[in-house]
Amino acid sequence: MKKITLVLIILFLVFFFSSVDILGMAFQPAGSFYYRPDTDINVYFTYLDQARAGRFWFCNQFAVENGPCKLFFPLWYAGGQLGSLFNLSNLAIIIIARVLLLAVFFYLLWLFIKKIFPDKTLGSWLLIIFSGGLYLYYLHGNFFISALQNPLNIFIAILLLLLLWLSVNLWEKFSFSKALWLAPLSFFIILTHPYEAFVLIINYGLLILLSALFIPKKIKQAVLVFILVSLGVVLAGLYYFKVFTAMPAYQGWLLDNYLPFKGFSSILINTGLFLPLAFFGFWLLFKNKKDLDTWLVISSWFVGGLTAVILPLYVNIKFLLPWYFGLALLALLGFWRLTETLTKKYKTIVIVFLAGLLLSGNFYFYFNEVNGLLSQQPPRYLPTSYIEPLNWLKQNASITNVILASPAWDTFVSGYSGLRSLVGSNQVYQQDYKRSLVFWFFKNNNEDDFKIKFLKEYNIDYIYYSLRERELGNFMPAEKKYLKQVYENSWAKIYKVVY
Repeated sequence: MKKITLVLIILFLVFFFSSVDILGMAFQPAGSFYYRPDTDINVYFTYLDQARAGRFWFCNQFAVENGPCKLFFPLWYAGGQLGSLFNLSNLAIIIIARVLLLAVFFYLLWLFIKKIFPDKTLGSWLLIIFSGGLYLYYLHGNFFISALQNPLNIFIAILLLLLLWLSVNLWEKFSFSKALWLAPLSFFIILTHPYEAFVLIINYGLLILLSALFIPKKIKQAVLVFILVSLGVVLAGLYYFKVFTAMPAYQGWLLDNYLPFKGFSSILINTGLFLPLAFFGFWLLFKNKKDLDTWLVISSWFVGGLTAVILPLYVNIKFLLPWYFGLALLALLGFWRLTETLTKKYKTIVIVFLAGLLLSGNFYFYFNEVNGLLSQQPPRYLPTSYIEPLNWLKQNASITNVILASPAWDTFVSGYSGLRSLVGSNQVYQQDYKRSLVFWFFKNNNEDDFKIKFLKEYNIDYIYYSLRERELGNFMPAEKKYLKQVYENSWAKIYKVVY
């Protein structure tokens, strides 16, 4: 394929993956604003606001406990600096980040697929980008869904692809100087997304086992690769261990993030034909024991990822993206080998039929997203009155100030105001206890002495008071001498705490 053709295809793909946001902003009705219904995106907004304020190390804005800011997110630091330089909104930064990261990922993936499937590069490349389950409903289910929703997942996918590519190259032709890059690359992956630590340890542990069974002469090489990857993982893990054990403000960020699978059937639904095709490719590979120098690392990523996904853990969904590479590559191997056994008469029919099934789930998801935009219904579009009070806070308060609002807002209030929140995310330390305190605060209009003590204890500076807060009880902030109204619009009032 000519380079100009490849560039044009990549540009089209980048446009396609950005089309939901483009359509979202294009069809924005009067009096409403386009909203990304993704609680994680709101969390990223808080990091972007901190970067604009000059922070490199970030705080968890969903915890009010005092402590040093120690979270490391270079992607959002760079985005915040870009936003400050060009006066871009947080949503614009998210979209730009996805555009740039997609272009890099698509090009790197093309080069890698060209190495793995030199005679079927274009078809394999497009299938690994677009294919998925029969109907995917998990954000981390595959690359397609992740890329549509979340630029951080694209960034992680790039890092994982580089690690897999380096590992495959080392397996084919070992070089100690190149192998040393395994440690810093693994370290950076875990710093960016700590959940990947578990999967990487399993993947490269299985590489030792598969080497012992099928290529015994490379067992020492497998052990060295495992040690180098583990070194990066452990060093980054020690950093997070210190953060989460020594600083309560960060504990909820990892410990309360419950994202388990709902049984093995949900795995089948999310992977569709990829899983049986991957098993078929895996069986063919080890039956014939051909091309193991290239495929042994990929096979360890497939088996390791599957192992991590089916274990009874509380964050299994987080393991789907690193599993996707091994899963998809082995599925493509099975796909192409299956079609090679067919006569010319049936080959095209079967390829089109199987490809249609592979693509159906993701395109259903895509057109469902577009239909939601065209119908102009919440939560894709919200009244501007929702965001006006939060814009006022962003302009008149500090990111170190704490706001009290209903848990029903989830990450929305902090994401759009930039302020720290007592509740509003599963990243909150002692989440259930603090939610109960919020319900108690708004439930009645008395116990003022205890409420003043509560506000002081958690350093709360502002009270957000809208329909969501009124639904919690009969608290009347306008009657309280320790609260002063500083903002009002048709949707909400904001009260400043004054003692």
